[in-house]
Amino acid sequence: MTLAYPRGSIELVPITVLLNGVLISDGVELAVVPVGTPLPITSWAPLDHAGEAVGRLLTGDETPGGYLVYARVTDTPEKPIIRAGSISITPS
Repeated sequence: MTLAYPRGSIELVPITVLLNGVLISDGVELAVVPVGTPLPITSWAPLDHAGEAVGRLLTGDETPGGYLVYARVTDTPEKPIIRAGSISITPS
């Protein structure tokens, strides 16, 4: 399911990261990339927190279009990358 947000919206995009069926909220980095763009090698960012919720905070400056959200778990010896969802930024 793709979540839609209007351009200019400043809000948390909630992300659920499961690794082997276990919910992970610490030691996770996110990458939000336009559809069709390769995964980044170095430009990962930590989760944003809003109360109990975790995810990525939209800044309001995102370009309209489709984006894929990836999570990388960093607190294990391995660093698996998990597709965590997709969002759409709609024109305002």
